[in-house]
Amino acid sequence: MSVVQFRPRPPIQVPPIDPILVAGGGIGGLAAALALARQGLAVKVLEQSAQVGEIGAGIQLGPNAFSAFDALGIGERARSRAVYTDRILMMDAVDESEIVNMPLGEAFRRRFGNPYAVSHRADLHLSLLEGVKESGRVELATSTHVERIEQHAGHVIAIDTQGRSHRGAALIGCDGVKSVVRQQFVGDPVRVTGHVVYRAVVDESDFPAEMRVNAPCLWAGPDCHVVHYPLRDGHQYNLVVTFHSHKHEEWGVTDGSREEVLEHFQGIGHERMTYGDFEYPRDLAKPGKVLKIEVMTGVDAQAGGLCRPCSRGEGAENQVEVVAGECLRIGLCIQFDAVRANFACH
Repeated sequence: MSVVQFRPRPPIQVPPIDPILVAGGGIGGLAAALALARQGLAVKVLEQSAQVGEIGAGIQLGPNAFSAFDALGIGERARSRAVYTDRILMMDAVDESEIVNMPLGEAFRRRFGNPYAVSHRADLHLSLLEGVKESGRVELATSTHVERIEQHAGHVIAIDTQGRSHRGAALIGCDGVKSVVRQQFVGDPVRVTGHVVYRAVVDESDFPAEMRVNAPCLWAGPDCHVVHYPLRDGHQYNLVVTFHSHKHEEWGVTDGSREEVLEHFQGIGHERMTYGDFEYPRDLAKPGKVLKIEVMTGVDAQAGGLCRPCSRGEGAENQVEVVAGECLRIGLCIQFDAVRANFACH
């Protein structure tokens, strides 16, 4: 009888995978980086600013956003920095009557599994940044503005404005509405809606006491609306004035004017919006307090983009939910392709 000796095959060694490149270090970019890092992949974030940080004002966070934060491992951080409001209010800006009053208490949380909250965008960004740094798998390259991308058989190279090359297994474009990545591969223009947004963050001491309600409050008027809600334990308030412009608008960020706000709020009741020297929304146009933004519509998902530019309050939450989910899928595909390639070599 012959004896057959079986020699165990050495374990398959998956070759090192180039890092995944992420263009943009904002909320979407860090969410993408963290989602990939949590799957064991190396990531390199290419951020054009000298420092990784977030600008902007407030953001409303629905229950789905907190589910995404939990998946990214930053749920508790995000919860600790959020403000939990009592209800959502919608008011008629013309006659000041109440239209919607939706409680956000325990019944809401039981039904949807998570709270509804508001937060400063910088606080949300900080939670993501802390998670990214703690992962130990993400390199943050600042002062790095992607100018063009080269695709090769097994990798991609991003070339920045200083002529430096960054090699990766794949590249995810999270570089904003004026995305270089999207422009190169899709080339579709942004579609401006004609809506104009004035945003401001006002300290509690400068905000009318009668309007310090613990709720996102929307005053809806004809072709215009006003939103306000508390931030950072009520020490600040987020204020947003939106109207449909009567003139042709191009996307951009510019200084606002008191006259422009007044022009679009004719006939809007101001009894509850006027206190002492502070008139709301009129005084949102004070210099140094506001940021005027022309709002764009999104590009269709079928046009080839992972995520679309969003308008009027849905953007950052949409980025976290969609980007995190897609990057979990992308990460698994990349790892599978690496293992498959290794099998082919054997």
